[in-house]
Amino acid sequence: MAITVTYYLFDETQGEENTSKLPVLGVESYTNINEILLPDSSNANITITCYFEGHTTHRWIVKAVKFNASVVSVHLVPRDTEGEVFLPQTMKRVHKSAMELLRFGTIVEVDFGFKPKIYRGNALQTSAKRYPDVVQHLELYKRRPAIVLKTTLRGVQVVPLTSQEPEDYATNGSVFKLSEDSLKDCTQLRKGSYVLSHFIQTVGYSRILPPLSKFSSHKSQRLDTYKVRICRDDEKRLNTAIAHNVGLADYYTIKKSMNENKQRVDELTDDNEKLATTALQLKSDNNCLKREFAKIQQEFTTLRELLKDQYLRAELCTASEVDALINSELTEFVEY
Repeated sequence: MAITVTYYLFDETQGEENTSKLPVLGVESYTNINEILLPDSSNANITITCYFEGHTTHRWIVKAVKFNASVVSVHLVPRDTEGEVFLPQTMKRVHKSAMELLRFGTIVEVDFGFKPKIYRGNALQTSAKRYPDVVQHLELYKRRPAIVLKTTLRGVQVVPLTSQEPEDYATNGSVFKLSEDSLKDCTQLRKGSYVLSHFIQTVGYSRILPPLSKFSSHKSQRLDTYKVRICRDDEKRLNTAIAHNVGLADYYTIKKSMNENKQRVDELTDDNEKLATTALQLKSDNNCLKREFAKIQQEFTTLRELLKDQYLRAELCTASEVDALINSELTEFVEY
């Protein structure tokens, strides 16, 4: 079986059905291939990359895909790529790493690719489940804004945005709507945007470019300084939404409790250090007192021996009586 795909330069004045008058961009022929992958034209603004001879444009918007048995017509219009500078180009120009350009909360645009349909030569299949190497159902696709979570040498971790309110918006703690403060600079987000934090993905640098914005300007443009960010309140809400994904439903309550516990640990550690210092001082004082006590005992023993010797010399008592006499006198002295 042979399938032929002809790419036409779409012209609105000619209409989609009248292909005979449309310029041909290129032709692909498939022999002994029963199925081919084609872009799904039912989704607006689907972009493909094709290098056609004689055309400098290589990024094309798919306007329509038409089928007639084994003949397929794909209508394309050039995509306006003016001002589209992807992250690797910016890194090379300004001599900065991705980690220096992108921070937590930075708004970017990410090209997630398109979700194809399968054409068998006589029918169009909507499911690509037998093609795990392409974008699948329920996976993110097309170009859309996203928020940066983390940037590493291996890629950029992002959460995507959507202008469509999710069905479970009211009950899903992983989803929230950006505030007006976060939308004011980014012209692509004027419709309102919902953050899908449960769709965390790591993407390559070559998929990322700055969004259209009016940051520090009245003109909508792509600023490769990557200064457009969500506001501080939305950053907190984003942290809470991400925490909800891993079962930490109340992120800031838990964080506050952890900070309080840390402060208590620091206080107890400080008290323990003070007690240890006091214990060392008391131990030192105790050793000094022991030495003083030993000295007093030695002096007491010496004085007692001298007193015994005087009593015996004066024949005030016998040797067997002298200790009892001294003890009796000491007792009377203490009581007096």
